[in-house]
Amino acid sequence: AGTAAAALLGAVAALPALRLGGRALALATLALAFLADQVLFQLGWLRNGDTGWEIPRPVVGPVDLGDDRALGLALVLLSALAVAALTWLRGSRWGRAMLAVRSAPEAAAASGVSVVRTKLLLFTVSAGLAGFGGVLYASYNTRVTATDFTAMTGLVWLAVVVAAGVRRPQFAVVAGL
Repeated sequence: AGTAAAALLGAVAALPALRLGGRALALATLALAFLADQVLFQLGWLRNGDTGWEIPRPVVGPVDLGDDRALGLALVLLSALAVAALTWLRGSRWGRAMLAVRSAPEAAAASGVSVVRTKLLLFTVSAGLAGFGGVLYASYNTRVTATDFTAMTGLVWLAVVVAAGVRRPQFAVVAGL
């Protein structure tokens, strides 16, 4: 549910930002993150006061993820599945369209790729992936507060991912570790 909610919010946030590109898009995204920190996450009902929201560890059939070893194994497996899905996406028709739009939007449009639809898909997938990471973090931490992951912390981790390499999802996992 958290992944789907993040993907939906990413699609909604993408609509006004689709006409932007490059640095302007990065600055608009960063401004939205700081706005959420300073306004949205200050609402008491949304952040459940200073204590935050308790997230119980899931039980999947006979597997109780309350045990740290079982949860660790589940997190590694889920991360591996996410990397595999991203690798598949990169080689798919949609992934090739994303690469074409990133390299040369005009050429991609001339070859029949919908630049707007591709950017919207990319925003939705990346927001869903960020939400997936948030779900994994919340499952591990068992509590979510408004100060767990601020926009400034996100900026630091973005720098780590960029330094490690952004061309392969495996490098994002290494940066996260």
